[in-house]
Amino acid sequence: MATKRRDLATRKKLREKRIKNSIPTLVDQKYKQILPYFILSIFGAIIFSFGTLFTHDKQKIETKNLNILESRPISIEIPKANTIYVFEVTQLFSDYTPTYSELEIELLDENYNHVYTVYEDLWQESHDNGNGGRSIYSDRTIECEIELQYPGKYHIKSTSYNDNKTRVWVDLYTKKGSLYFMAITFSFIAVSLILYLYIIQIGGFHPIIITLLETKITKTFIIAVIIVSFVFISCVVISYTHYGYPHSGDEIRLPSRFFSTNYVIYLG
Repeated sequence: MATKRRDLATRKKLREKRIKNSIPTLVDQKYKQILPYFILSIFGAIIFSFGTLFTHDKQKIETKNLNILESRPISIEIPKANTIYVFEVTQLFSDYTPTYSELEIELLDENYNHVYTVYEDLWQESHDNGNGGRSIYSDRTIECEIELQYPGKYHIKSTSYNDNKTRVWVDLYTKKGSLYFMAITFSFIAVSLILYLYIIQIGGFHPIIITLLETKITKTFIIAVIIVSFVFISCVVISYTHYGYPHSGDEIRLPSRFFSTNYVIYLG
């Protein structure tokens, strides 16, 4: 009986030893499985962040005062075809609050034919700042982005429908564009953070280069690389085609639902 108990105890110890010895192997396998995807997510975040920096750069062309007092269009020169132009239209309010302006900006061609129109309610208000005083808060700028198909002379007309005639000016820029680089960058950063926390939880990082050399490339990982490459190439193509942006020309287009209008109403 005593011998049977010793045998049971021995088998139990051997089983516990096998389980204990198998834990590092299991952890190592999980680490080898997850590390390539972590590296891929870091790489994705880097290349898409470079795409974000490249496509969000603006080049200033000129500043013009708009003749809102007489509602008369002022001329502006558009140098390049099939280019995204950023119009930053700012209205200078007086110190009086509250002040509002129902401002519409219309772009006309050289023959004063309609090209595109945008609209936004601008405002300036005074509110309690929590320190015993009052501060002025405002939104006095319309920033819109439109792809113009043809270069040449254009005209800009500003109209305030509640008859606010304070000074208005426009800063004109060009930019490259994609609606997706930044959102996808944040997605890769989030995935990288999740995988990082998982790796820390299962035991932390081991020598990365050695682990990668010992890791077998799976079909699933190859598919993941193909998907990341396809998404990046698609974003580059979209950046050059300006898909989703408001567009003028033979066919006027409103922005897609992915385009951030920032409270600007694109009337086309």
